[in-house]
Amino acid sequence: MAEKSSLSERLSIWTRLLSYLRRGKAELFYLIVLSLLLGTLQLAAPLLLGRILDSMLPGSQMNFKLLGLLALCYAGSFFLGLLQGREVAKVSFRTAGRLREDAFSHLTKLPTAFFDRARHGDIINRLTTDVQLVSEALQQIFTQLFSGLVILLGSLIFMFRLNSGIAFLVLLLTPLSFFITGIIARSSHRLFMDQSQLTADLQSHAEEMLDGQKLIRAYAAEGKSAEIFRARNQELYETGQKAQFASSLTNPGTRFVNNITYVCVGVFASALAAQGRLSIGDISAFLSFALQFAKPVNEITAVMTQVQQGLASAERIFLLLDEDAEPDESDKASLQLKEGAVRFDQVSFSYVKDKPLIQDFSLSIEAGQTVAIVGPTGAGKTTLVNLLMRFYECDKGAIYMDGQDIYECRRSSVRGAYGMVLQDTWLFGGTIFDNIAFGKEGASEEEVIAAAKAARAHHFIMQMPQGYQTKLQDAGKSLSAGQKQLLTIARVMLSEPALLILDEATSDIDTRTEILVQESFLRLMEGRTSFIIAHRLSTIRQADLILVMDKGQVIETGSHEELLEAGGFYADLYQSQFA
Repeated sequence: MAEKSSLSERLSIWTRLLSYLRRGKAELFYLIVLSLLLGTLQLAAPLLLGRILDSMLPGSQMNFKLLGLLALCYAGSFFLGLLQGREVAKVSFRTAGRLREDAFSHLTKLPTAFFDRARHGDIINRLTTDVQLVSEALQQIFTQLFSGLVILLGSLIFMFRLNSGIAFLVLLLTPLSFFITGIIARSSHRLFMDQSQLTADLQSHAEEMLDGQKLIRAYAAEGKSAEIFRARNQELYETGQKAQFASSLTNPGTRFVNNITYVCVGVFASALAAQGRLSIGDISAFLSFALQFAKPVNEITAVMTQVQQGLASAERIFLLLDEDAEPDESDKASLQLKEGAVRFDQVSFSYVKDKPLIQDFSLSIEAGQTVAIVGPTGAGKTTLVNLLMRFYECDKGAIYMDGQDIYECRRSSVRGAYGMVLQDTWLFGGTIFDNIAFGKEGASEEEVIAAAKAARAHHFIMQMPQGYQTKLQDAGKSLSAGQKQLLTIARVMLSEPALLILDEATSDIDTRTEILVQESFLRLMEGRTSFIIAHRLSTIRQADLILVMDKGQVIETGSHEELLEAGGFYADLYQSQFA
């Protein structure tokens, strides 16, 4: 996910954030009304105070009615401020929630290739930290925005009504504040983008180190791991410090301009008062309005650090949302399986352009056959599975199932036809029952237990504290690798898929249990087209067809006995394991 930023793109980010805010129109309207009322009361206070001061001059009578109105203004501002704060939190958090939901929903639609190249720590950072920073930025902006606009425009109107000459002076000095803000914002935005990326890098590194703690300790590499973390943390510290410093310059810069404006207003207003053209109350009101006019700018610049962080984080989230999803296939027909025959027709594929892996591969597999795929690491075994499941698309050629081109069928129906057991097990935070039942919606307790027994997992499950209702934490880290694999096997057995893909499905199971599970697999594979990827050749002797792959090409095909008799690549592999 390449990071990029320009003025037009930053404007686009604000536009897209606004589209999220418009989803809660009623809440946004209520917030605007509260803010406008709050701004109106804050404008009325200086005007009333000026009139009260004039009524206190010698020869005038104290106006207690105006005092009462001023007290009501301050009380109203207090309560409206409380209501505004609550509504700001509601709008910003709900907007952040929608943003997070859309980002996660989009992740589920992205192709497998995206997850192969993206770092999981960076993705998690965008869903959590970046969304939180956007929420905080929105809170700061909404607290100031609408009431600030009322104060800005209202104070300008009142100043012109009091004296247009001084009002023009205030207006002429104001652009200096925006000029200073603009210069600093441009430089700090780049730094905040760097800070967000470095934060994601640090989180990814920490996640990798925590996952590999056993190996790190085994190699006595704790010091090296800590040194890498320390270096990245230092880089984040330096970039963050620069970003915070650059952003912090905004507020003192604009306040310096405001102080100059305040002094100029005071001098000119006093001169006019000496000539009898302004009253004492008017001077007080003018000075208050001059401060009120500068207040929105000051308050925005005071939180500019959070706003810039939020903008940088929003950009990172939208870059994720702009990743190309898998094409919509709602107009395509679902795959209609009858027997399970599979045919590769001159299939070519490469992960990297100009570096071909599989070229003009053709093969016909009869329904119900068990096909084993063997070969050295990097031969293309898993690639064939990726193409069968449509995790990747062929560059050329086609794959047919029961005569139907799988690329002309809905992707979900093709994937739903398979049951997969991978070498890398996946369990989620839930009960053991839930993890097995994940393979079949609405599975009964009897079905789950039967699947666990078939996978030879029932015995160890019953030894757990709550049996099938035992909750797994941290993706089942309390279980052994073999136990986790047995649970994933039980999940597939429960789903009773039309076709099977077993990718080193028993690699983490002890030999005795493996023999028992293989028996269960043989029963499960009866009448089903099955693909087995295996490094241990002893597990595939009974396969109907063995494909021997090397460098993306099938170099030998046949049964176990036929390939041994041929004395080729497979025979060498077999002898290397059992010599």
